[in-house]
Amino acid sequence: MKKTIRIMVFLLLLFPGFMAAEDRRTTPITVYLIFDGSEGIKNGKDSAVAWLNEHIIDKILQEGDNLTLWIAAEKPKVVFSESLSGAAQKETLKELLRSVTPEGPAADYAGALREALAREKSNARGGISYTLLVTGTSGGAFRGNTAGEFLRYAKVQDFSGWRLQVVGLDLGPRVQKAVSDYMSGD
Repeated sequence: MKKTIRIMVFLLLLFPGFMAAEDRRTTPITVYLIFDGSEGIKNGKDSAVAWLNEHIIDKILQEGDNLTLWIAAEKPKVVFSESLSGAAQKETLKELLRSVTPEGPAADYAGALREALAREKSNARGGISYTLLVTGTSGGAFRGNTAGEFLRYAKVQDFSGWRLQVVGLDLGPRVQKAVSDYMSGD
């Protein structure tokens, strides 16, 4: 019994240290964020921006990570593309998202995804990259099958008035190469 009490006291003394420990990555990530700038996101824009600010910008991104932000309206436009260097830059990024004014009937998601794919293929940094596509839910995210190949490896999460898609850009060829390398013994 005394041994159990000692262990409990020892764990209680260590517990505050566990609670204060940070989960910091040492490898920077690259995030390609494509945000709907059309009327399709109008009803869900504030909710989507709040979610991105809390869950992606505040909790995931850290100093040294690379982020490229597109606003996808009639034509996609890069509004931010930098390596993050501190809290001030995160605030700038949050303000950019809050300042998006939805306009135009449709967003060129496929054009933004093509640009993100080109950047991904030319990314000399290597490492881990993520592509996040934030779309409005009114009127559907895509017309026709223009972006079908892009969305082949995508995970979709629906929210009220908007949708988040995590897109596996260039994932198919990378998986095929990994399987080929494994089968050949490399």
